[in-house]
Amino acid sequence: MIKIRKYIEDKINELSSDIIKSTQKLLQIKSVKDKAEKNMPFGKGINDCLETTLNIAEKLGLKTKNLDGYAGYAEIGEGNELIGILCHLDVVPEGRGWTYPPYGGEIHDGKIYGRGAIDNKGPAVAVLYALKCLKDSGIEPGKRIRLILGTDEENDWQGLAYYLEKEDMPDLAFTPDAEFPVIYGEKGILHICLSKKIHAGRSEKVEYLSISGGNAVNMVPDFCQAVIRTDEGELIKESLTEYLADNNVKLEIEESNDSIIINS
Repeated sequence: MIKIRKYIEDKINELSSDIIKSTQKLLQIKSVKDKAEKNMPFGKGINDCLETTLNIAEKLGLKTKNLDGYAGYAEIGEGNELIGILCHLDVVPEGRGWTYPPYGGEIHDGKIYGRGAIDNKGPAVAVLYALKCLKDSGIEPGKRIRLILGTDEENDWQGLAYYLEKEDMPDLAFTPDAEFPVIYGEKGILHICLSKKIHAGRSEKVEYLSISGGNAVNMVPDFCQAVIRTDEGELIKESLTEYLADNNVKLEIEESNDSIIINS
């Protein structure tokens, strides 16, 4: 066992440059869910990322399968039992305020930056190369070990639903999602709508046109914007400025025709 572990550690070090390049290649693909196209149920970006990942797996000598663009997998081993390792290749929209390009895969201070570097392309690449090392080590696990590549985890999980219609359910599974090598529990997701009746306060001549923020329900919002229509702009600006000063809050206030735009 010690010899096998040493072999795998040495092999990973030998392949480190390829691991980095493969991760960068995936990060440079904008795999945000988009409108469906022919044979691309979640858009071109996600399809490109799935095909690129499967091509990397094939070059590593792994068995691969593309499930009609909905999902894919790479595996080693033989047997009736199946160990599943679940990763996904889609990402949430990039948002604003990046220090480095979100789809650049650039390296700075020993780290790779990009949307999906941790969630979940980096871990997916790590599993691919771990499977290669196991395969090359001569270990015969007596069961199939399969990296399942999801494509719609950040939205409706249609990719995984399609996979389960076509393929076996794993006998045992884990997911290296965001924190390699394993996540013990995930938070789940809840889509809800909240409403509140807003009073104008000192002025009744106010209409709240919109309040919006963020790019997806399952990401930390990178902005918030409120648009107010009023014919008492100076009074509203005065009230806002007073509130911001009293509460040490920083917001941008703009005027556009008969509206006031408040940006976080």
